[in-house]
Amino acid sequence: MKNFTHSKASCLGSNQNTLILIGAKDPETVGIEQILNTVGYNFAYATVDGTLCNPTNAYSANNDLSSFDNVIFIECEHVDFSGNSIFIDHHRSHDYGYSFDYNDFLEAASIGQLFKLIVLSDPVASFDLSLSITFDILPSQDFYFHNDQWLLNFSDYAIIIPNHITTIAAIDHCLADAYKNLCLGVNRNDIHREQMTAISIKYSASNELISTLSDFFISCLEKENDIIDLTSIDLGIGYSLEYILLREISLFNNKAIAVKTKNEKYGQDKLMLLGLSDSQVSNFLNDSSFSEYKVSNAFGVPTRGYAGGMIDN
Repeated sequence: MKNFTHSKASCLGSNQNTLILIGAKDPETVGIEQILNTVGYNFAYATVDGTLCNPTNAYSANNDLSSFDNVIFIECEHVDFSGNSIFIDHHRSHDYGYSFDYNDFLEAASIGQLFKLIVLSDPVASFDLSLSITFDILPSQDFYFHNDQWLLNFSDYAIIIPNHITTIAAIDHCLADAYKNLCLGVNRNDIHREQMTAISIKYSASNELISTLSDFFISCLEKENDIIDLTSIDLGIGYSLEYILLREISLFNNKAIAVKTKNEKYGQDKLMLLGLSDSQVSNFLNDSSFSEYKVSNAFGVPTRGYAGGMIDN
């Protein structure tokens, strides 16, 4: 079986010399935290000079890692760590999960990579996940969909992937495609309902506030543009309620949008393009511009339908 981690899997476990370092905190890291808490692994969030990282600086973390010989980096990187490393990511062109599309969303998503790493490399810890197994296996691949469920091949048997992990993986890697019913075993209406509930709980937002904002955002999506320019809307800082809710509603309605946000209060404005086609992402990466906006440090993943960059002043 193909496996990108076995060569360094010895650094796994609850050993005090091992740390899992997680990048920018976002709604999908909750599921990763639950897995790590269940198996008892040490983890922390990446920081720069003591402040939690954002998506822009997560690959320049400078936490004090001097107490650890082994670090598993999830969607982040460190400026000077020289010990044993494993990288779990799908954002950059050299990342393991970058090139996978919706057909392999579990293989690609960070939570899927982490789940696979734990199960295949640390069977003792994986028992804590209360996993179910089946002997109805297809040994030619690792993750596979069979009899209306996702499974992970484990030689003589297969692990049945819990539904919540499958859902988080689809949300994390290819939410737009999941909302087009392209992800096997994932129901778009179930995801949307869970997403809206999770947003309300996370931001302690009343049903009235969620409804008012949703109605406004839905009205903004009535335009017929290929990419609807919503950069005039104030979405606050980082993963704000407004940003996450607008992202959710636009993707559920299969609308491509452009928005403007900030990573930090006095930081540079950031352009985000969401719900794009492969060609739209590629065009943006070639031009580093949208409408009147020119950006630096352009980024994007064609198979995942998003792109962005820091807006030039």
